[in-house]
Amino acid sequence: MILIKIFQQGILYLPHRNIFKNVIKIVSLGIQYAAKQLIKEFIKLYL
Repeated sequence: MILIKIFQQGILYLPHRNIFKNVIKIVSLGIQYAAKQLIKEFIKLYL
């Protein structure tokens, strides 16, 4: 229920698209960083 309320509030704040875009950028950068770290660990283990 809490997540639904947060999501509904997020929809209300959508007019502030810059914030939304920044969140997406941060998330995508985090995913890229995590992927790079996983690849480095994988290489260390198998080479």
